[in-house]
Amino acid sequence: MNMTTDTHRSPDYRVEFSGVGRNKVSWSASLKQMPTEHVLVSLVRKKKALMSNNIWCAFDNEEFEYGTVFAGMRPVGAFRVTELQP
Repeated sequence: MNMTTDTHRSPDYRVEFSGVGRNKVSWSASLKQMPTEHVLVSLVRKKKALMSNNIWCAFDNEEFEYGTVFAGMRPVGAFRVTELQP
């Protein structure tokens, strides 16, 4: 039986965060799937860019290309999702 898996495949999406938190932290992450709001919050928590326990993210357009990071009810940063071409 010959099974091949493509373990070296490049990521399909890039998420770029900008101006997050008091220190205006910016960074990017590569993902294999289109990120959900839960995944975006996990990325913010992992980076430790915010001290708040009430972090959430919301897409600002129907194409799920960009959005806002919130701490409580305050906007505290932005993100953009880009689909990478093979």
